[in-house]
Amino acid sequence: MSSNELTLTIKGNSSQLIAALNKAGAAVDGFANKSSNSGNKSKNAFSGLSGAVSVAAGNLISAGIHKSFDMISNSVDDAIRRVDILNNFPKVMSNLGISADASKKAITQMSESLKGLPTSLDSAAASVQRLTSKNGDVGKSTEMFLALNNAILAGGAPMDIQATAIEQISQAYAKGKPDMIEWRALQSAMPAQLKQIAQAFFQNGSALDVYLKKAQEYAKKNPMSSTGKELLEQLAAVKDGTGDMTTALGTAMRTGIISMDDFMDTITKLNKEGANGVSEF
Repeated sequence: MSSNELTLTIKGNSSQLIAALNKAGAAVDGFANKSSNSGNKSKNAFSGLSGAVSVAAGNLISAGIHKSFDMISNSVDDAIRRVDILNNFPKVMSNLGISADASKKAITQMSESLKGLPTSLDSAAASVQRLTSKNGDVGKSTEMFLALNNAILAGGAPMDIQATAIEQISQAYAKGKPDMIEWRALQSAMPAQLKQIAQAFFQNGSALDVYLKKAQEYAKKNPMSSTGKELLEQLAAVKDGTGDMTTALGTAMRTGIISMDDFMDTITKLNKEGANGVSEF
């Protein structure tokens, strides 16, 4: 080792780091003082090292403090936003004729149910508001949203696809039935869950016969509709075991023989207990 080289080993876990750095600085100071007897060259080589150790320690402390404050700030912001949503939701829902008690119960249920999930409370509140504007029942709308949200989360799609699906199905519910774009948004977000829902509708033979009869009536009333003909073919294929239930479900919903209320009620039931032999999400 040359006279201008010094090797220091600093040992310490994260809780002992600052103490270790301080000891290193003291060691450098001591070495530099001793080196003064050996000539200025050695002393000058190390005279700035103690200060550098102190600066490094300061930078580490500063970074840690900033990170801690950022975490605290974000937590405080989230808490404030949550309180604002809890307080404002009943006021917003009162414009739809919903009582304060019913609204408070709904937003509390949303808040509790969404803990640990990536879905934000404000987006949930907005979706429930849209559903309630259609059906006038905030309790039912809350159950529907939470069930739909669980199904979409279970689908595991990217967050933007999940958000699009929530938006599209809320839009379809307001209209009464989905168009092809809205249906495809659901297919992208939750294909396996749609299969479960389709099974809940069609795997029972007597229920399938009811939908076949409705499809025949629809086709008769709309002889120029290619969708009606498609639905008849799809349901007939499902009955003989060769058809795809999910495809038939989408067509049945687009024709309206399976209503959005039926669809959402089935999702809600599946979310809680399963339906018609199909397990819950």
